[in-house]
Amino acid sequence: MASQLLPFEGVEEVPGLVGVEDHNGEIAFWHLKGNCPVIIVAPHAGGAATTPRDAKRFGERVEDPSTNKKPRLTNDQRTMDISLGLVRTLCAMGFVPHAFLNRVDRKYVDLNRPWQNQATWKSNGLEYRPGDEEKSPEDLPRAEEFKRFKRSYYDCFHSRIRATTTALTPTPPRAWLFDVHGRGNTDDLVVFTGYGYYARRDFVYDNGHASLHSHLKRQKLPVPVHPPVPDPKTEDKAEAGGTSNLISGGRYGAQSFREGRDPIPFPGGVVTPSEDHRVHGVQFEGLGSLRPRTGQPELVETVGIGMAYAITGFLLDNGVLSRTQHPLQGHGAVSWSSAMI
Repeated sequence: MASQLLPFEGVEEVPGLVGVEDHNGEIAFWHLKGNCPVIIVAPHAGGAATTPRDAKRFGERVEDPSTNKKPRLTNDQRTMDISLGLVRTLCAMGFVPHAFLNRVDRKYVDLNRPWQNQATWKSNGLEYRPGDEEKSPEDLPRAEEFKRFKRSYYDCFHSRIRATTTALTPTPPRAWLFDVHGRGNTDDLVVFTGYGYYARRDFVYDNGHASLHSHLKRQKLPVPVHPPVPDPKTEDKAEAGGTSNLISGGRYGAQSFREGRDPIPFPGGVVTPSEDHRVHGVQFEGLGSLRPRTGQPELVETVGIGMAYAITGFLLDNGVLSRTQHPLQGHGAVSWSSAMI
């Protein structure tokens, strides 16, 4: 008999998942408080239908004429589905992750870029740039409103992630953050550790059967895993001098990677988080043609489910997660049995 893929319906099926509201009481992002050192972040999971009204009040981000900086506006479509499949499956296995799943369209704010790199907003004939939130109302109309915009849709998201990573780091082994993205020009599931800077390469690549790379390969996902070999120097864009990521690397990953300056891969062994708020960070990308399949949500969620099994497996194998050796016996078994007779 063939197995049947069944979609998960509705965010309400994740116990403890709550909406973090903006100043008007609309949900800016979903948050789950976990019971283990695992963090799931989806910064580009928003869309037009889920964006609060006040997030649109300053219009879409546009090119900054003073710097010619052009913002990227494309959402990582269906990464909310992937993330929810990942979170639900981890919860079902008893490892409840800390989760931060954004609902604001990238057109209005990009949570995976530094605030100063957001470019420009144009509203009612006026331009607003990062830094304008510090101006006085006399110097800039709606300055206070712009400050509230930043606080509700950018600062709140990052301050909660940082509070979580900081709270988890004092307890060894240090926590792991998984940053879920999507890129349209590749169908692979791309694993990225900043060439070994963001997370310890032995757990991700070198530990053979116990590595994250090996666990992902064994999941038989509907897409290939990249890099095809377990080596951080073959990660995406290494041949072009490398690339970097804000959440899984520059801001929260174990170490940052500086494009064109730092050697590829990380020149050493185990990476230790360099600051109290830093944890091991892994970014997932890709799934180009799979994610837009709106008629097959269960296929997209299957990727998240497979990722959850791989994450749990490699963290158990490497001693980051553990199961109790003395589980409690069930209570109420007799009453349940008699009720069913």
